Amino acid sequence: MNQNFPSTQGSLSQQEPPTSAEADPWALLLDSLLVILRHWKLLIIGPLIAGAVAYAGSLLLPKSYRSYAYVGPLEEAMAKRSSTLIPSPVVVDAVLRKLSQRQPFSSMPPEEGRSYLASRIQFRPVQGADSRSSSLYVLEVLDAEPSRARDILTATVDSWLAAMKPPPEKLASLQRLREALEVQSADLSTAIAQLMAHPELFRPDIKTGYAPVNVADLIKLRTDGVAKSEELRSIVEGPGHDAIVLPPTMPVDPVAPAKGRIALVAAAIMFAGLVVILLFREVLVPALACSKYALGLRRLGGLFRREESAVG
Repeated sequence: MNQNFPSTQGSLSQQEPPTSAEADPWALLLDSLLVILRHWKLLIIGPLIAGAVAYAGSLLLPKSYRSYAYVGPLEEAMAKRSSTLIPSPVVVDAVLRKLSQRQPFSSMPPEEGRSYLASRIQFRPVQGADSRSSSLYVLEVLDAEPSRARDILTATVDSWLAAMKPPPEKLASLQRLREALEVQSADLSTAIAQLMAHPELFRPDIKTGYAPVNVADLIKLRTDGVAKSEELRSIVEGPGHDAIVLPPTMPVDPVAPAKGRIALVAAAIMFAGLVVILLFREVLVPALACSKYALGLRRLGGLFRREESAVG
């Protein structure tokens, strides 16, 4: 029995392939760092060249100019109405009519002109503004020509101001309501003045059951009427040109393309690509060649070589 045991053990050891040592992650990290340091020139020059090429290529891209205007301060309700009205056909069609003799609108069908304007006109609150209170808003237009950007914005502002006024049929109703409120306020002022001139009217009379009028209620009613009348006046008149804090500007410098950002992104992509290629070739492939996957990797490489020779 004891004499047969070593031979059996030897046969078993011949059948089992030797297992390779597990890859040490710290060793792989150190090898990766050494590869990066060894090819530092390539990792600097390559991204610089890619950034320079991208920057030169961005000079060939079409430029965009931004004209902007500040309007307001607008209350929340008026701002919401404006944000809905500005991109609507009510304003866009009015802008197209104002610019109908100018290129490219003179040769565009209406639908194409609407799409052209809708993609270039923006209305938003200024940065840091609270949309729940009266705030300044920015109207801006991006276009390939500076003068055309300003002309589009000017026509947009004028069309927006006109569209904010109520239609004629509603305008008459609002005017009548406002006049009624003004008459009510005048009557209340007269009544309050008479009561204040006769202090005896503030004393109740138990015999006759007379209860004095509460002057505070009359004053509150008059104040509410004046406030409602002013609100109706703002609706009837709409925001006038005094709501334009800063008129449409004439752009000087293009805002797009962002040449510096394009060059930076291209350099970053080149750097990352070079690092991946170097680490794959000089760290990952040798590590796989010494691992338990080496046999499969060699078979896969042989398969590709046979296919290449067959094609050749």
